[in-house]
Amino acid sequence: MDLQRKLETIQAKGQLRQLREVEAVDGKWITMKGRQFLNFTSNDYLGLGQMAHAEGISEQGRKHFASSRLVSGNSALYTKIERLLSTHFHFEDALVTTSGYDANLAVMQAFQGESVVVFSDAANHASIIDGIRLSRLKKVVYPHNDVTALEKEMLQYPEAVTKVVVTDSIFSTDGDFANLDALVQLKAKVPNMWLVVDDAHAFGLHLHTIMQILIF
Repeated sequence: MDLQRKLETIQAKGQLRQLREVEAVDGKWITMKGRQFLNFTSNDYLGLGQMAHAEGISEQGRKHFASSRLVSGNSALYTKIERLLSTHFHFEDALVTTSGYDANLAVMQAFQGESVVVFSDAANHASIIDGIRLSRLKKVVYPHNDVTALEKEMLQYPEAVTKVVVTDSIFSTDGDFANLDALVQLKAKVPNMWLVVDDAHAFGLHLHTIMQILIF
């Protein structure tokens, strides 16, 4: 699977969606690239997001309330924190999502339309399970933390088929650790294998990263 080729195909069709940064919000008006626009997509029907007396919300925060980042514009605050995260943790890039659940749904959707089989640890979090199910990808559940069984399952599929292995780094069901070293070694051995690691439960518990999704 070639993600870059997939993005180029979407762009050629004029369907590539990109975040557009909103510099300022003033009631029904937003400013983007120095130009002012009337905002019909804020979902702020009662004007609560722009109330000057809203408790617990800073002036800067009120000026950036909106609906979806793709719909009504991307707040400069999101861009700032994503750059901060990617710099601090030495990532190529970072993306803040609504929740970890949404992150897992989004990642699995990226594999749609491809020759892909997803191999999911039996103890994975419900958000991973839902992400695979809603993406309608072929799924194989392998025994919890059994890398040997996982390898046998993958070898049943042709090399041309992309094998996406997805696992928690720390499992919320019982708190044990995934054998990430063994999975990385397996990736080096099995052609056309991707490794997706949900690291949400590891932050603060182990020397993993803050990133919700790691893709190798």
